[in-house]
Amino acid sequence: MYLIQVSLLLAVLSLPQGLEKKYRAKRCEKWTEKFELCLAIGYQPRHYKACREDVVMEELERKKSCRRMEIRIKKKCNFTCTPLVGAPQEISVEAKEAVRAAEVAVAELRDRAVQHNTLDKGSTFIRGRIVKAVKQVVSGEKLVITMKLGVTDNFECKMLARERIVSSSDCSDEDNIGTYQITIVYAPWRDPEFEFGEFVDIDGPGMKETYWEQTSEEIP
Repeated sequence: MYLIQVSLLLAVLSLPQGLEKKYRAKRCEKWTEKFELCLAIGYQPRHYKACREDVVMEELERKKSCRRMEIRIKKKCNFTCTPLVGAPQEISVEAKEAVRAAEVAVAELRDRAVQHNTLDKGSTFIRGRIVKAVKQVVSGEKLVITMKLGVTDNFECKMLARERIVSSSDCSDEDNIGTYQITIVYAPWRDPEFEFGEFVDIDGPGMKETYWEQTSEEIP
C-alpha cells in the first residue's frame, strides 16, 4: 500500500505544472462531493462549524471516513463551507434536479392510481411543463414542483404514451390539463431515495383525492 502511494505521488510530481493543477482540482472536486454527502447525512465537522446540522450521524465507521475526508480537504483544497439548511430558493424549471423530481413525482402519481385502481384502463396521464421549482437544502434536497398535469382518454395520446404517461408536447388535450404542486425530498443515501409529500390541486380537474391521497405521507 505504501509503495502504491509513493508511486502515485511521484507520478503527480512528474506531471507538467498545468496538468498537475488540473489533477489536483479534479481530486479536490471528488473529495468535496464525498464530504458534502457526509454533511448531508449528519456528520458534524470540526473545522467547518457553519455546516453543522441538528441531525447527528450515529454510524461510527462512516463518521471516521468523513473525518478523514474533512482532514484531506482542509489540508489540500480550497473549500468554503456554507450552512446546509437554508431558506427555500427558486431554481430554473430546466434545472436537472427539477426535471428529475417532476418525472419521479408523475411516475409516483401513476403508480398510486394504478395500485388503487382509480385510473381508467383507457386513460393516460399527461405530463406538462414545469411552471415553478423551489429547492431547499434540508437533510437531502426538498423540492416543491408546480407543474401542468392532466388525464386523457384520447386514443392517439395513449398510443404515444410510455407506461401510461405522455408528454404534453405529444398530446394537446388542453381541456383536461390543470396546475398542481408536489413536494418531494431526494436523499440518495436512503432507501427509497425519494420521499413524497403534499399534493395540491391549484386549478383544473381534482387529482389529489382521486389519484394521490390514499397513501400520501406529507413532509412538513
